Amino acid sequence: MFKLVGVLFCILATQAFAESEGLPAADDGCRADWKACADNEDLYHNNGHMINVMTACQVAANSRSRHGKIDWGGFFSLPFDALLPGRDYVDTGIVKIAEKDALVPNKYGGQTKSLMICVYDLNADELVGVMFDE
Repeated sequence: MFKLVGVLFCILATQAFAESEGLPAADDGCRADWKACADNEDLYHNNGHMINVMTACQVAANSRSRHGKIDWGGFFSLPFDALLPGRDYVDTGIVKIAEKDALVPNKYGGQTKSLMICVYDLNADELVGVMFDE
């Protein structure tokens, strides 16, 4: 819950900073409709639904962890922040994002960095799956 509040705060603070510095604001079309985004990066950073995608990925990873709670790196760490370049998210509606810094508990009581891949279908508005090694 606190992480979600922190993420929302960061998004709003970034938007306010951009407006105060005279930087171009995000396209309202992309913010409301993922199909209107220019590319994957535009979708990831400017579409309002992406916070739901990242949250769904994080919740699924937490529920899949068999050996304890995943360490996501602190309050201001944004989960699943690695994305592919290009336009395929916008063209297909399938988002593939990765998390490479989370520490996943293992069966020996330690933690291991594990690459996590999350796939989300924007067309169906549902999580396809999250994969990682434990």
